[in-house]
This record gives sequence, structure tokens and C-alpha cells, in this order.
Amino acid sequence: MMTGDSSARPARCMPEEARIIAETLLRTLRESDIPCRLEDGGFGLILEDTPENGAVWTIERLRRLLVDQGVDLTIWAGIAAYPAHALEANELLQKAQQALANALEWAQSRIEVAIPE
Repeated sequence: MMTGDSSARPARCMPEEARIIAETLLRTLRESDIPCRLEDGGFGLILEDTPENGAVWTIERLRRLLVDQGVDLTIWAGIAAYPAHALEANELLQKAQQALANALEWAQSRIEVAIPE
């Protein structure tokens, strides 16, 4: 799970920023990966067959690409990987949300990985 903020919390981005993020995601991710927009305005990523270090690399790569495009966002991300953090989808989502909540405690961009079971 990833969220970006250009103003104040709760983390949300402006429509133009969201469009740039979505386009960058579609250009950057593999065909097998699934980006989606969440109810809170953030983005969720399902990265097929990707361990936690690969997910961290993907988010950092995305952050750098956005900076290169002049998008001034603080990006917080929470990562949970199957099967290291959970075996069920609901539990995996819950772990990613908790990792994201931990990342949001920081003022600057931050990636947090869930604690393994």
C-alpha cells in the first residue's frame, strides 16, 4: 500500500498528481502487477511473486521517477509480502495497512515493512 501527500494529512493527492502517479505506475510496473486506487485516495499495489525487498525497490524506483518528473510528494508506503507476513488476503492487507500507519508517523517519505509472523 502506498499513499502520497502534497499538502496535509490524511494523505491525499490532487487530481493532477494522482493522474501522474497512475501513469507512472502503469509505465513502471510489470504486466502481471496490479495497481489500484484506494478509498482514502492512496494507491495499492499487488506485486506478483515479489518478496519484500523487491517491493521496497519498486516503491523507491517509483518515488525517484516521480521526483524526476517534478512531482513534489511525500510518499509513505506499507509493505506486506505473501507468505512471509500472512497467508490470507485479509490478513496480508491488514499487515500492509499497519506498516503504512507506521510509515505515516514520519514527516518525510518512508517505507515500512510489516513484521513477520
